[in-house]
Amino acid sequence: MKLKRYVSVIVSLFALSAWVGINSAAARELRWNTVIGVQQTQDQVGVGTGAVLGGAPWETLGGAVLVDLTNGTVKFNVQGLILAVGSVSSLGVTGAPIGTTAGVTQVKGTLVCNLDGSGNNGNSVDIDTPATNLSARGNAQFSGSFVSSLPPLCAAQDNDAFLIRIVEPSTFANAWIAFGAVPISY
Repeated sequence: MKLKRYVSVIVSLFALSAWVGINSAAARELRWNTVIGVQQTQDQVGVGTGAVLGGAPWETLGGAVLVDLTNGTVKFNVQGLILAVGSVSSLGVTGAPIGTTAGVTQVKGTLVCNLDGSGNNGNSVDIDTPATNLSARGNAQFSGSFVSSLPPLCAAQDNDAFLIRIVEPSTFANAWIAFGAVPISY
């Protein structure tokens, strides 16, 4: 009888530790349920040296983002990422091909950590993925790791944002044009 009770306690402890392990691992992930285009010209995300400026307004059909803070891996996809304006005088853009990718052929993902700069002397921190191709229909996907390791600052989870930024053409490089929206695991 004592052996049976002992085995039952051991099995319960294993189950509890597995449940705690799974739930603590889940808490180390950032997920966004969709991807939306930038709505306002030159919108800024982050502060100080980590601030990222947006480009002209863009639209998407959707997408999703998953960032594993434990190992620095990231997966993102975006569908139908297209330019939503024909002219933006403040950017010197006129007669742009609205409803297309406007010549953007490569994008990258950027995790902006510490959006308010409170944990880093008033500065956000940006970590990029390598470039990935944007199809003529505005579709892109990436699965891999960031180009550098994630600083501990990125573990805050509720103070981070995920952006999609232009790589090519270089004229508009680093402008953000879409973002992960509807966080589902904060």
